[in-house]
Amino acid sequence: MNSIPEIDVRKQVILTNSYKDYLNPLDFSSLKNWVYSLGDDEVMKISSDLGWNLEKYGNFEWTKEIVNLYHAGLWPGMKNLDPIYTKGSVMDSSNLVGFLDSKNIPSKLSENIRGISDSFNFTKFNFPPIFLEGQLIRERDSSAEKFDYDVWDGNSRCLAYALGGLSEIEGYIGRLV
Repeated sequence: MNSIPEIDVRKQVILTNSYKDYLNPLDFSSLKNWVYSLGDDEVMKISSDLGWNLEKYGNFEWTKEIVNLYHAGLWPGMKNLDPIYTKGSVMDSSNLVGFLDSKNIPSKLSENIRGISDSFNFTKFNFPPIFLEGQLIRERDSSAEKFDYDVWDGNSRCLAYALGGLSEIEGYIGRLV
């Protein structure tokens, strides 16, 4: 496992969130070049403005690894999904939800997942989810099952990947130091 600088993970957060607003894959390389040209101070400010608030959990060491979605849990009640569907692993959530057009998925989440599904490989390659080791997020719901990893950023992507048949995905992993 090679350690990855936190600044690179923050750049990924900026890239992912900026792309959501940008929505022009033809200009993706320009957006990516812009994000990776930002200085460290700019990255710190922009990522904080976007909600990077991991300091409340502690300091992390970062790696990029394959994560088994049977060993990761979604944010409880993510995107207004009934919390009953997020108590198990990502794969459990996928099995409970069943399929993209399920009445169990709120319309906005269904729209997000459809967009991810329509650009499955592009999304998988360019927007790896961010996981935190341990139960730092899921501890908020005492009835949620505990797993090796919690999805911190990329809950919709992970659910879309599971609904699309993937049980493993490459992502950034933050481990408390």
